[in-house]
Amino acid sequence: VVDVADGRGGRKVVSVANASAPAQVGSVALSGIQRDVAVQGGVAYLADQMGRLVTVDVATPTAPRQLGAVTIGRYAYGVAVEGTRAVMYSADSTAYLDVLDLATPATPVVLGSGAGGAAGGIKGLAVRGGRAFVASAAQRIRVYSLATPSAPTQLGIGYTVGAANDVAAGSGAAFVADAAAGIAIVDLYAN
Repeated sequence: VVDVADGRGGRKVVSVANASAPAQVGSVALSGIQRDVAVQGGVAYLADQMGRLVTVDVATPTAPRQLGAVTIGRYAYGVAVEGTRAVMYSADSTAYLDVLDLATPATPVVLGSGAGGAAGGIKGLAVRGGRAFVASAAQRIRVYSLATPSAPTQLGIGYTVGAANDVAAGSGAAFVADAAAGIAIVDLYAN
């Protein structure tokens, strides 16, 4: 099953059991424009461009239902989830990294935000081991500590040859879609 953030179409659930003929098996109508989705433990977390994090119960893929939402106050574009924390990137004239508590998915809580560069510069987001990894196009990859959720702290920047267009984090490395090198693999524990 694949979860799709379908812009103004809300959230769609697509079965890929037959890869040559994917089929929609469920959906839920949501207000706003859904830009990104992360799924964990039977809950989908959607970044709504209209400035919200929306939570949807997807434990039964054929009958998803909205649980709740929280307003961020800026356009929201991306979301990544680990444990009871979500990290979103949002923007007005500046890009922000927002940290949210998901202990109760029906009532997510904004814990804090930190400025993350120029608006429009963030291309991808991942979270792993209490750190957020932000693909920042020409500003390459940025690494933030989430140890103090009310104030995410930038630990470093760089690590790629070209523009960072997306990022995924594994247990020991971040994998970056690098415009010049194809893929850049960043050791998360190098000194």
